[in-house]
Amino acid sequence: MALPLDGRRSYTVHLLFFLLCLVLITAANPAPPSVDLYAAMQPIFSKASPNTPAPQEHIDRSMARSDFSSDFSSDYLQHQHARVSRLAAIPRSRSAYLSSEAEMRQLFSALTSLNHDPKRQAEILERINQLRTTGYKFAPRVDPGLHLPFGTPWEFDEHGPYPASRLAGALRLNVGRVDAEAYRVELENALEALDKQTFFEADRRAGEKIRMLYTDDTILLRSAIDHYRQIWQHL
Repeated sequence: MALPLDGRRSYTVHLLFFLLCLVLITAANPAPPSVDLYAAMQPIFSKASPNTPAPQEHIDRSMARSDFSSDFSSDYLQHQHARVSRLAAIPRSRSAYLSSEAEMRQLFSALTSLNHDPKRQAEILERINQLRTTGYKFAPRVDPGLHLPFGTPWEFDEHGPYPASRLAGALRLNVGRVDAEAYRVELENALEALDKQTFFEADRRAGEKIRMLYTDDTILLRSAIDHYRQIWQHL
């Protein structure tokens, strides 16, 4: 049934009014600008560069950084879990602490007075590592290595083995809180420790157990170094 003339006019007026409102609303609220997903995926540490990689290349690099970050976090958590497990198994007493403190003081005294004796140095470094696993907090005069300011060049005959958690722990806190030069020095420290430990392990006789001399965790140390490189190559 057809609408009467007045009804058709009313319908037309309402339709025109609706279209006019739609135009006004659209003009007042323009469509949001398109989002550049590639630009949004840029890491927070990257700088603008005229040699911007292609989107697919950038995605591949982002995935690689994500894998490194995941591996590093897993290695760090495993290191901390192993440390907590060792601490729980070590009996606590004042006499045990004093005994360990006295031994640590003697070890560092002997370490700094060595006269090019690699065998004796290896024994001392290994024992320092073992005493550190007790979790006792020795004073700087007893164990200077654990109190050395971040970003200071590491000397094995003065500071003992390089703790893997030194670089790894700082990276997990906040990269921006530490001076870039300090991180560069720590990277050199970590690389030297890893190189020395790797060379020592390769030089050992067949069947000999691995002795930790220059660091306490090569897996975490290597992971922290890789993680560091992935972050700071974009600074």
